[in-house]
Amino acid sequence: MAPTARRPSKRRAVGLLGIRQANSSDDEDYAPAGYRSPAGASRPASAAAYPPSPVADEDVPLAQRRRQLHAQQQQQQQQQPKPAAAAGSGSGGTPPARTPGLPDEVLCLILRKACDPANGGAIPTAAAATCVCRAWRAAALSSPNLWQHVDLTWPRCRPTDAALARITPRWSGLCSLKLAPGAAGTGGMSGASLQLVAARCPVLTSLSLAHCSQFGEAALCAALTEMLLRPAAADRSSAPLTHLDLSFSEIAPKVSGLDTVVRTVLAQQARNGSGPVLQELLVEGCPVLSHRGLRAVTEASVEQGTPLLAALQVLDLSQSASAKPGFVINLERLQYSAPGLRQLRLNSLCGAYGWSTNPTPSRLPRDAPPPGFCHLRVCQVAAKPRQSMSGLGTIGSYVTDACLIRLLAHASQLEELDVSCCDRLSPDSLATSIHPEAPLKHALLARSGWCCDEAVEFLVDRFGASLEAVDLGWGASRITDAAAAALARCPRLHSVGLEGTAVSSEGVRQLLQAADMHAAEAACSAGGSSSNSSGSGRPVFTVDVGSCRGLERGVRQAAMLGMDQLREALIS
Repeated sequence: MAPTARRPSKRRAVGLLGIRQANSSDDEDYAPAGYRSPAGASRPASAAAYPPSPVADEDVPLAQRRRQLHAQQQQQQQQQPKPAAAAGSGSGGTPPARTPGLPDEVLCLILRKACDPANGGAIPTAAAATCVCRAWRAAALSSPNLWQHVDLTWPRCRPTDAALARITPRWSGLCSLKLAPGAAGTGGMSGASLQLVAARCPVLTSLSLAHCSQFGEAALCAALTEMLLRPAAADRSSAPLTHLDLSFSEIAPKVSGLDTVVRTVLAQQARNGSGPVLQELLVEGCPVLSHRGLRAVTEASVEQGTPLLAALQVLDLSQSASAKPGFVINLERLQYSAPGLRQLRLNSLCGAYGWSTNPTPSRLPRDAPPPGFCHLRVCQVAAKPRQSMSGLGTIGSYVTDACLIRLLAHASQLEELDVSCCDRLSPDSLATSIHPEAPLKHALLARSGWCCDEAVEFLVDRFGASLEAVDLGWGASRITDAAAAALARCPRLHSVGLEGTAVSSEGVRQLLQAADMHAAEAACSAGGSSSNSSGSGRPVFTVDVGSCRGLERGVRQAAMLGMDQLREALIS
């Protein structure tokens, strides 16, 4: 029996860019030698575009068939008559003139808008513009203003020492740089990259090394010292480093590298010719950090009789120094060294061990002003919750009434206070700890000694006109409907945390009705007509009532679905 001819496959072959490959063994119009299509079979429309090949019934290689078809197409094009020249065109068939591109000034302005920090900076826009055409490449590389803000943590960005060596000559106008995290010896950036940035970026003022672990102590100290000691030129051709982020970073050697860098930074920034320059220092989430660097600069300030951290406005040590206990902060010396501090973030500092302060106020120079953070606006001293041996209460917080009085007694501009899990506070100290004229907006009191009805009522009586967010979570039986009734008197309140408290459905209903009333009053004063929203920029009111056993079952189920369902269950 003669072998049956193989029928062609119905699968279409797809080539580069999704173009269908024709005249191959996988196409419907190809029939091998000895095979005839059945009667009545429809011929593909694509086959009518080509004349019948003289070798259609021969088994020839695919490359030879392609050459033959290409020759046939060229022959057909030569036989076709050429179209008449358009009116007004030259007799020589001169091609039409190309449309002129955008002027360089307009193109640079568009790219500058696209590379705005609000849009992510120069990466990836400026880098992609260099691959569009010659005009775009010239505009992107010749305009230093495009490279003012560079974020190398973009997912598809893989910076190396060689790549930075090529691009840093274009970064003469770089102001803010965020380096990508990496490990040492992985072929990415190293200390040489930091040296190039320090030498070729004279106006760099903000540097982020968050989550980086590829730099060593010596190279990092040398590069940061060069950046911190740069003079501040009047024509803005040179500027020192003012913002440094070392959060979640590891510096070799792991035990002492970070301490050495922090101590070097705090000491060198005060040696600048124009005085202390560092305005923001973020060292969040570094478990091996110790208090040696901060203590050294505060002691040096007292010995020299001059604040060595006079420019410091933001200090963030949250979630650091958790590897070992013994982190001590001398409050009076810190206040003397950094009199302009505006944000102090010490949440979960020293982990479960807790940080402590000097028991008695330290001696200061005779001409020193009274201790106190007069410009402090944000104070976060929340402790890390941890169950005690008996399973009750939390430990790990050394924040007491006396500590808060020394911290906040002169903070007349305080707007945010976080004392969550500070269980050593007494409600009576609230009257003496916070400055009576402070415009307090955010009060986070969850699981603290101030998380009770009496403290909330006093807080509303004194700061109710400015309060916007209050967290009373896990106050248990100490937070009842009395606290909800007090919070209902706050006209600007838009966020309340009542998780794990003893409030009832009536207390939550009173809060929602008061929020609607305050929103309507704000809308009327702004000329609008919206309710519970802000046509004038007022946030939507939210309340967290999770794990509140005093609520009815239907109310708890509605709260799990969202604020709209909770409002319908209590008010409708």
